[in-house]
Amino acid sequence: MQKVKDKTQRTLESYNEVFADIVNVLLFDGKEVIKPDELTDATEISQFKVSGDIHSQERDVAKFWKDGLIQIALIGLENQTDPDPDMPLRIISYDGAAYKEQLIKRKKGKRFPVITLVLYFGYKREWGKVRSLRDRLNIPDELRDYVSDYKINLFEICKLNDETVAKFTSDFKVVADFCTQMYKNGRYIPSSGALVHPREVMDAMSAFIGDKRFEEVYNESVKRSGEEAITMKDTSVFDSIVEIGVKRGEELGLKRGEELGLKRGLKHGEAKLASLISELLKNGREDDIKKVATDSKYRNKLYSEFGL
Repeated sequence: MQKVKDKTQRTLESYNEVFADIVNVLLFDGKEVIKPDELTDATEISQFKVSGDIHSQERDVAKFWKDGLIQIALIGLENQTDPDPDMPLRIISYDGAAYKEQLIKRKKGKRFPVITLVLYFGYKREWGKVRSLRDRLNIPDELRDYVSDYKINLFEICKLNDETVAKFTSDFKVVADFCTQMYKNGRYIPSSGALVHPREVMDAMSAFIGDKRFEEVYNESVKRSGEEAITMKDTSVFDSIVEIGVKRGEELGLKRGEELGLKRGLKHGEAKLASLISELLKNGREDDIKKVATDSKYRNKLYSEFGL
């Protein structure tokens, strides 16, 4: 799993309007069931004891959903860029800690549900079959009926259809749009629409999708144009950054391809030269070895002579 978080600044999902937008689209088909002003930040770190030692575990983002003073639910988001077959165990741990906190802090009254959404952004690898606790466990047939299952609420963002992506109204729509286009077409064409949190969108593109070039180009743009040019609600800035980023990615890919080709070529050339030297030694032509090292035309002639 790749988890990238910068504690010095807010993440895209930590904004209430983005968090509510994600949950409303994925759970309620875009209907505004949860309103941004009904959300409050929840503690993301919980602790547990193993063999006498205290360990900490941390959610990506978690918020309480409240209606006035009434607690409706605790909702958490977990971001994944790589498949994790142990995710059901991790989610049980997160949710269990939240329920345990209710036992400790709420002596009376009704308990509220804890819901965790797993957002998978990997567009190059399938998640796989493990989507519940039973999928992960090796259970003897005799015990299967007694092992409680625990499914994860997995949403593969890159596989969302165009109609679903269109229902997002926050900046998360840009991330989802990028992810789905890369999954389907292998390339990204920016769409129109103003950005409210361009800095956080770039961080999300880098962290969720594992593509650092967006963050790097964004930083270069800040140095070149100043912060004001980047934070204004103007997609032309974002689009230009994406175009530069994609171009840089293509150039980097070509460069790496050339380096790999050169490396393989050298390896092949070394083997070919070693074979030629071996043939010269077999035929008692030691004097030709020195000439081979300095005269490429003569070397190529000998390659043809010995069929190399």
